[in-house]
Amino acid sequence: MPEPSVHLDDARSKAQSQARTPARFTKLELRQIFKRMVADELAKGPLPYGRRRKLMRYAAQTGLGPFEASMLIAQAQRETGQPDSLNVQQPDPLTTLVHPERWPIWFKLTAALIIALLVDLVVIRAIGW
Repeated sequence: MPEPSVHLDDARSKAQSQARTPARFTKLELRQIFKRMVADELAKGPLPYGRRRKLMRYAAQTGLGPFEASMLIAQAQRETGQPDSLNVQQPDPLTTLVHPERWPIWFKLTAALIIALLVDLVVIRAIGW
């Protein structure tokens, strides 16, 4: 006959494991909770990348897929009147000229050819040919 302490230990571990499991929500309830979380974040202002990433991680932990989470974020943004605007700044035209490592290869070769021709002309004029 097994000892009573073994049964108590099993019952305790079962109770502890049940206490640790999170409440089960339906998919619809998870979506609504996530959408409310997004709305709360949007109430603080536009949603920057870091906060959006945290929301996406939470969505993954709750079982929402990345596409579904993105759609819920977009829907919440549309409802609050804050579209996901990307402010893409065009680079300054002088920035490209200052950094030769950003020049395309055709530009580098053309510049090298022009410089070589100018040096050749200077040398020919200096010798007097």
